[in-house]
Amino acid sequence: MLQQQDALHDDITVARVVFNEITESSIKSALQCPREIDVNLVNAYLARRALDYLIGFNISPLLWRKHPACQSAGRVQSAALALICDREMEIDKFKPQEYWSVQVAFCKKDNPGSANNYFSSHLTHFDSQKLNQHSIHSHSEATEIQQKIASSVFEVLSSKRSKKQRNPPPPYITSTLQQEAC
Repeated sequence: MLQQQDALHDDITVARVVFNEITESSIKSALQCPREIDVNLVNAYLARRALDYLIGFNISPLLWRKHPACQSAGRVQSAALALICDREMEIDKFKPQEYWSVQVAFCKKDNPGSANNYFSSHLTHFDSQKLNQHSIHSHSEATEIQQKIASSVFEVLSSKRSKKQRNPPPPYITSTLQQEAC
């Protein structure tokens, strides 16, 4: 870049020295192993500088006039604020939709009183149709399905044993704890 602007002669070599702490040993070790200038890093710097000028330098004074308590409008704050505003608009556009799911508890015929003979399952198919999250629209629909299932007799046609390794479920957070409690 300096050579393009005729600030350096062609026969001069320029290197970059990088150090992460301002100590004598760190600076000396950085000077012992300089590296070539990475054009991509230079271009990234130029882009940041341009954005700082366009956004921070030009918008901050406007912001100060309208809202004296505001300190600045930099490229990082502006991008983060744009993400927050976009998410808020998505939340405002969201239309809640009622849906129900059915969980079924099965027990073995020979020993129905034992706790080990029960297992639960989520209903994924009903009347030869695959159910998705919004298939059951109302409480009355869920109750109707529940009554049909309760009056039906189920039979295990086949079973297969296999070893599977499962990771434990993630620890509870407030929302999952409340969902499990219901």
